[in-house]
Amino acid sequence: MRLPASMWVSLGLIGISCTETTSLNIHYDYAGLTQITIADNTLTYVTHSLKTDLLAVAQDMSSYDRHEAITPLTDEDRQSLLTWVQAHDWKRLAKGYPSGDPGSYGAAFQYVLDIRLGRTRHQASWDGTSDCPDIVKAVNELQTICSQIIERKRATDTEPEREHLPTSTATPNAPAEVGR
Repeated sequence: MRLPASMWVSLGLIGISCTETTSLNIHYDYAGLTQITIADNTLTYVTHSLKTDLLAVAQDMSSYDRHEAITPLTDEDRQSLLTWVQAHDWKRLAKGYPSGDPGSYGAAFQYVLDIRLGRTRHQASWDGTSDCPDIVKAVNELQTICSQIIERKRATDTEPEREHLPTSTATPNAPAEVGR
């Protein structure tokens, strides 16, 4: 597989020594409720929506409907993700962000962002009370890009069986903005 010239430029700008087989893997997880996985040129986007408004049952995963979309990435999609990686200078992100209030309800919700480009890997983690506006902005943009990829695929897909929604036929909503 030959990479388009624009991809070589993007990869060169972020200082990655790459070959034609440079892989891009991204994994984002928010307390098991939202997961984005990009691997092997495939996007898997999982969201959960609460079946009831009762906060007391929010800690039980059976209280949620699971929504999953799986779609192959086009060269344009991959370029959007590489541009996102470059724009957020992900290698400068801290590996961990301290909890703002370790005893609070929000501290129980853990976030992880793992980015691998070729042989280079960086992982960051934080909780619902951490003060990390740069990473929150970056993750919100990642969610937007992934939602757009899925919507474009739905708009052009003539084979609906490619989308896998195991427990619900509802359209996965873009998750609410990540925040503290």
